[in-house]
Amino acid sequence: MSGRYRWRIDIAPTTGEGRGKIGQILRVTVSVRMENSSRDAASLTTLRASGAPTS
Repeated sequence: MSGRYRWRIDIAPTTGEGRGKIGQILRVTVSVRMENSSRDAASLTTLRASGAPTS
């Protein structure tokens, strides 16, 4: 594919327990789409620990 791409990052806390020895768990999603499209060309979702652990 050629052309210009637009990308977006969404970060949100997970539901449920979410806190523990590694801190808050965040869901991070990166989406990429062609500039003139309304659909994502690619999307990646992963989890990340953030913040101080709780005791």
